[in-house]
Amino acid sequence: MFLATTALQDFWNEDDEILCLGSWCLRRDRIQNWDSLNTKVLPSPWDNRERFYAAADYADRVCDHLLGELGRILDREHGEKHGLRYWRILLGPWLLHYIHSAYDRYVHLQEAFRVEPGLSTLLLDPSAYTIPVDFPQSYQTLYEDLGNLQLMSEILVAMGHDFPTRLQAKLPEPTPPAARRWQESALLQDALFNALGLLSARTHTVLCDLYAQKRAWPWRIALRSGFRCLPLRVQHSWPFAPDSPDLKRRSVLSEMETRDEFERIAARLIPNALPSILLEDYAKARETTLKRLPHLPGTIVTANGLYYNETLKFLAAAGAETGRKLVTVTHGGGYGQFRYSGPERHERAIADSFFALGSGNNGAPGRFLPNPGLSELAALRRRAPKERTYAYYIGTEHPRYLYRFQPSPVGSQWDAYYAWAQRFLSALPEKTRDALITRAPKRSYGQAPRERLTAHCPSLRFDDAGPIYPWLAGAKIVVMDYLSTPIMECLAADIPMIAFWDPERFEYRPEAAKPFEALEHAGILLRSPEEAARKLAEVFDDPSAWWAQENVRKAALLFRDAYAAVSNDWAGDWARVLEEEAWAGRPA
Repeated sequence: MFLATTALQDFWNEDDEILCLGSWCLRRDRIQNWDSLNTKVLPSPWDNRERFYAAADYADRVCDHLLGELGRILDREHGEKHGLRYWRILLGPWLLHYIHSAYDRYVHLQEAFRVEPGLSTLLLDPSAYTIPVDFPQSYQTLYEDLGNLQLMSEILVAMGHDFPTRLQAKLPEPTPPAARRWQESALLQDALFNALGLLSARTHTVLCDLYAQKRAWPWRIALRSGFRCLPLRVQHSWPFAPDSPDLKRRSVLSEMETRDEFERIAARLIPNALPSILLEDYAKARETTLKRLPHLPGTIVTANGLYYNETLKFLAAAGAETGRKLVTVTHGGGYGQFRYSGPERHERAIADSFFALGSGNNGAPGRFLPNPGLSELAALRRRAPKERTYAYYIGTEHPRYLYRFQPSPVGSQWDAYYAWAQRFLSALPEKTRDALITRAPKRSYGQAPRERLTAHCPSLRFDDAGPIYPWLAGAKIVVMDYLSTPIMECLAADIPMIAFWDPERFEYRPEAAKPFEALEHAGILLRSPEEAARKLAEVFDDPSAWWAQENVRKAALLFRDAYAAVSNDWAGDWARVLEEEAWAGRPA
């Protein structure tokens, strides 16, 4: 039997019976290429959810251990001496996603050879391996077929297997960040920032990558703060070309103390996986950052910048070691809700203060702020025409490959997720289904969501895949089939909504039970697609009347207050809280 590890059919033996390591091998947008082949899919080891969460906990412990080992090696390589927090800021996002992905592939490969010990397969030739420049590039390889072929080829070799290799599908050359112009139209902004730094180098606050930076939100906060808080756009790319990987130098990265087989394998993988911005290009990147902004801000406030913005990471890491403050603000759904959240764990570990977007009425730790986006959506909803005709059905999209452990379907489990969506559509009365507009991406990681849904409902209408807020604001009622941001958006804007999802995939943490149980008791959160279809058909003619019922209102407000607080003066609230944060613990 032949083992297919990815969807790259150049690396399959199509004349043999094929065991697919996961359903990610069977791209739904290319079904005609494999539908006639003799294939079967390995059952997901993560269908056992306790095993799944034990794996997430184990992967996090591996990350923590390897962080210390890599920090020690990189200190030596760069002739520096930094604390663990410095390296966590720089390495943390990459290590989180890479180790989680590698452990997932390792467990699947172990399981495949346990079930079928005589498997054969084809590997990518090592001469085709590539090394990422930065975290965004590394992240991309973790959900693409070619990147996963390299990862699983390396794991199989490290496990002691000896399979033939091929060169046919060489990984494309990486696009260097410097190929994007150093086009910061922020020279005046830099000058302003540094002038303020001369006046008050340790007390001013900057807002970096705070949601959609092109919007006016950061400037509204700046205005309300009397410009004591300033937006700062930190360039994502570099004014230099990245150096070629130094393979001899990289060999030292494997000199880590390891405690078990997977850590030993991870140590062998890391020399080909660590982004060059942390080794070959590290000195130039750090020097460029500190030269551009010689006066480090007293406080950096960011939402998602510490993942994809390498420049901001260098700025934050340098600031953290010189007494500056780092404030992280939640972005997207799941914070305080998901049974497990790797990003939340990381952000709490690196931040001096962690701000959640809610009221804190759920008893979660941290400080709380109203959500700017949800506040604006609530205002948009109030201004929208009152004549509303459509129900808006929102699905989700994720890569076919697991890129980090999280409470959602992963890997092969996405087929079951789409089956739930199909069951929901099939259970709707024709009149209700005709009033439905569905949000599903036109192209989604090879999952073909539109094709899957129209196979069961050929007349299904889709939105234009543009900004979601106008569609939410204009909906008569919203339906969602997963736990994430939309539930917060609807409840914040007081939009009637129905939610359903598989409770064995989208799990919330025990501390969040009260708001979710209230939604269930009120009939807002349902346990099956058929229940959701019946509820939508029942309330569709007048969802506002149902939404006004006392038990429904109480449940909606309980959840909104805990996780989706809004404010007519959110900018003023932010300015006040961030000013307090900037001065907290400093001499009067």
